[in-house]
Amino acid sequence: MMVAEKRRTLALTNEGAKQMRYPKSNTGWIKTLFVFEGRALGWIRLPWSVVMAWAVFWAVVYKTYFRQRILENGTGGVLVGSNLRQNYVESMLELVISTTLGFLLVFRLNRSATRFWMARASWGIVVAKSRTMVGLILLHGSHKNAPHRDQAVKWIATFLIASMNFTRGTTDGIDSQTVEGLLTRDELANVNGGRTNPLPSK
Repeated sequence: MMVAEKRRTLALTNEGAKQMRYPKSNTGWIKTLFVFEGRALGWIRLPWSVVMAWAVFWAVVYKTYFRQRILENGTGGVLVGSNLRQNYVESMLELVISTTLGFLLVFRLNRSATRFWMARASWGIVVAKSRTMVGLILLHGSHKNAPHRDQAVKWIATFLIASMNFTRGTTDGIDSQTVEGLLTRDELANVNGGRTNPLPSK
């Protein structure tokens, strides 16, 4: 287990290099403004493009057709009668839709931020409790049942690495270098073969 410690540490450091180099929140918002990695752009690109194309289409139709008809009615482009009512309805619709979208965006963004920080706090608790568990195992199991002690430490470390990859959405499974000296090929294949990687290591 200790023979491959340096190689495991190097592999884990390389995997976490992006997180370590990511701009911190106290470095200013300008540095984080143009960071595209770690954002949900891939999920919103298509619906955002459809919504923008739909909005541009109706803006062009309104400017080239409906607006021209409104200006042609009445004298000097003054809105009268049904045109005035139509303009009022359009203004109210814009107000209602923009207000609703504003509340919806604020609510969703606040929930996203809350879930993000709750996930970070939960992951910190998992790591802290795992360290405490390993410390207790090493303290009380160093002299007796060394094979069982090593097995417990091995699977705790595997559970953490598998959980890390699962929360990152890694589809290739655990990199063999990150568990070198911990898991055999069959054990690694068993962990990677599960639909949810952390479960086989429990």
